[in-house]
Amino acid sequence: MRRRISYANVAATLALVFSMSGGALAASHYLINSTKQINPKVLKKLKGNVGPKGLTGPTGAAGTAGTAGTAGTAGTAGKEGKEGPRGPGLVASGASKSAPSCPLEGGTKYCFDPTLEFTPSVDAACLVSVQSQVAGFAEGKPTTTGPFFRIAIKEGATETNDGVFGFYFNGTAGTRSTVQERTKLIPVKAGIAYNFGAYYGSPSGEWAEHSSSYEVTYICFGG
Repeated sequence: MRRRISYANVAATLALVFSMSGGALAASHYLINSTKQINPKVLKKLKGNVGPKGLTGPTGAAGTAGTAGTAGTAGTAGKEGKEGPRGPGLVASGASKSAPSCPLEGGTKYCFDPTLEFTPSVDAACLVSVQSQVAGFAEGKPTTTGPFFRIAIKEGATETNDGVFGFYFNGTAGTRSTVQERTKLIPVKAGIAYNFGAYYGSPSGEWAEHSSSYEVTYICFGG
């Protein structure tokens, strides 16, 4: 049986079409503005993977230098220590008041000025200097080498010399020999008498016929 198109059918059809298109149109005017509007299961799937690392940016400008710290305060000075015991210092000294004369004879000769004898109160070291010259020669004499010269040392009753090689006297164009001088540091012991003088080694020939003159100076310091 054929259906007949009626006005009511047409109207109903149009109403249905407009209702469908109107809903779609209305939907196009609304946006999702909150994650609460999305199902949590769907929201998890919307998260994408981490993208690659970007390029390193340029180095920033250096910061300003910090201010220097203040200097610390100086510490307090320590207590001054006690002064140590003072050493004996000068122990003895002496010098010839005039140049004593000493006749030279054959063999070894020791010459001492008795006024220079001393006895140190403590052990000490003495700086001794002795110089000597032989005189009384004729012009152009002597023609041979004279005795050698050292410092003579009298320790108690024992006579000795400094034991070091001594230079020899020689004649000059005048009536005197060359001058010989000797300086040496000589140790001395407390309580023993000492004297320093001139030592002449083996004067002979023309030299043994003459006399020498000598001068002595010494100064002794305790340790």
